[in-house]
Amino acid sequence: MEDKLLSKLDSIETLLREQHVQSKEIFNVKEAADFLDLEVGYLYQLTSKREIPFYRPGRKIYFRRQELEDWITAKRMATKSEVFQQASRYLDANPFPMQKKGGKV
Repeated sequence: MEDKLLSKLDSIETLLREQHVQSKEIFNVKEAADFLDLEVGYLYQLTSKREIPFYRPGRKIYFRRQELEDWITAKRMATKSEVFQQASRYLDANPFPMQKKGGKV
């Protein structure tokens, strides 16, 4: 019975922590790593390479929620269908003559 209560209490604490993080606009490194589902060490690597937006008002590093969301959505990969459509539009707009052997038209 006591184990069940402790387990439930742990679950409630986890949910409250997650809810608190979801309502914040500024994250510390641990919160940002949780938000992005990344390891803290990898997040530090991204900051040292300046591949992710961050703030360092002193020795600590902070992140803005909106900038993290923008960073994630900027990494969108086009679907095969979208790539094909882009290629078709490009070829339609930029026709090139067929070349014969020797490179002459």
